[in-house]
Amino acid sequence: MKKQTRTLACRLRVSWWWAGIALAPFLAGACKPHDLVCENGSYFQLLQPEEGAGVAPFSIERLGPEVKRSELASVPYALTLKSDNRVRVDWKSIGHILGHNDLIFSPAEGLARNVNRPNDVYPMRRVSDGASERVRFGFRSAACRVPGKGIAFCQLGDDDLFLAAEATCHPE
Repeated sequence: MKKQTRTLACRLRVSWWWAGIALAPFLAGACKPHDLVCENGSYFQLLQPEEGAGVAPFSIERLGPEVKRSELASVPYALTLKSDNRVRVDWKSIGHILGHNDLIFSPAEGLARNVNRPNDVYPMRRVSDGASERVRFGFRSAACRVPGKGIAFCQLGDDDLFLAAEATCHPE
C-alpha cells in the first residue's frame, strides 16, 4: 500500500512540474508589454510655444484653436508607443502616407528624439489617468493660407505653424 501511495504522489508531483513547464511560455506571453496605438487625434495650434519649453524646441502646454487635418501639409496620424520608450510616428500628407520616424521618448525631458537623426526633436508628453492613456505630440507644419478650401485647393503659407496632436491610446 505504501508503494502505491508513493507512486501516486510522485506522479502528481511530476504532473504539476510538467504542467508548470507547459504553462510558463503562456504566462510569460501574458506579462509581455503590449504596444499602444494613438490615432484619430485632434490637431491644435499652440499659444506662446516659445515660453516654458525647457529642453524641448517649443512648448506644447498651451493649446490654441483646433486646426483641421485637411488644412495642414503634413500631420502625425498614428503614434505607436512601444516598450522601452520607443515610438513610431506615421506621417500623412494630403491623404497620402509619407512614411514614419522611429523615436526614443525621454519622459524626464518631455521630448522624443529621432533615432536616425538625433537633431530632429519633438516635444511629447504621455498622460495616464488609470483608465486611459493619452499622448500630446508637438510638430510643425505649413498650413493653408485661406482656410476652408482644403489643402488640395489652397496655397501653403511660408511659415510653419507650431502644432500639437492630441490622441487617446489603445492596445494594439
